[in-house]
Amino acid sequence: MGRPSIFSREYEKRMKRRRRNIIIFFLVVVLAMSGIAIKFAYNPIDYTNIKKNIQAWIDSDTTNTSEKTEAEKKEITNDDTINKEPIKEEPQKPVEEYINVTLISGNDAKAIYINDSKIGKAFKTLDTTDSGVSFDISQSGKQMIVTDTNSIITLYNVDDGTSRVVSKDQYISTSGSVFTKEATLKAQPEYLWNFSPKFVNEDKIIFVTNRPYFGKSATKQYLWITDVKTNEDKILWELAGVSIQIGEKEEKGIKVTVDGKIYYIDVNGNYIQ
Repeated sequence: MGRPSIFSREYEKRMKRRRRNIIIFFLVVVLAMSGIAIKFAYNPIDYTNIKKNIQAWIDSDTTNTSEKTEAEKKEITNDDTINKEPIKEEPQKPVEEYINVTLISGNDAKAIYINDSKIGKAFKTLDTTDSGVSFDISQSGKQMIVTDTNSIITLYNVDDGTSRVVSKDQYISTSGSVFTKEATLKAQPEYLWNFSPKFVNEDKIIFVTNRPYFGKSATKQYLWITDVKTNEDKILWELAGVSIQIGEKEEKGIKVTVDGKIYYIDVNGNYIQ
């Protein structure tokens, strides 16, 4: 079939359809562009979020790299630590010092204590060559009592280096009679004035004495407890006996033997069996 003539009706119809199609296509394009323009006008692209997402992706990659580097460093450090032998520090030995103690004989004794950086000062022992001199150390190690020949009990404090006499040099009876230590020991050398003292606790000491009886009446021994802070005395009348020995401190308390029977003095100054 041949091409239609430009003057024919068929040609005119084709040209009309072509123009119509072009117009429709143009309108579609215009409408599409208008729709896109309206969308961006009311919902613009959030470039900030896009930038954040890109930066987060970059940071995650950097973090992984840093973590690997730190892990490698730790591994190298651990290897170095294992390979190196630890240096052991030798503990410092406590320094041993002493407080000078002047005895009745005129000789000097040494109340030896240690000075430790962790526990502080604490008495250790009494260094003396005099016979008849005894000592006891409190449980804390902070105090020491020194008894000089059944006569004087002196309390020493290791922290401040002070000392004071805690025994009494006379006894006053209920009737007002005064018995001095010096006169009593001169008349009766075997008389027990302050014998074998021990710490009951940090504030109280216990010792054996013939007081409160003197002369021919002093046939028994008694246990006295003295509070070194208040200077008050207490007599344990129930534990009087012909022979009393004060032993060492045990779990129940200080062991005391009265005429063969064993008792214990607890930290409160009470006796139990």
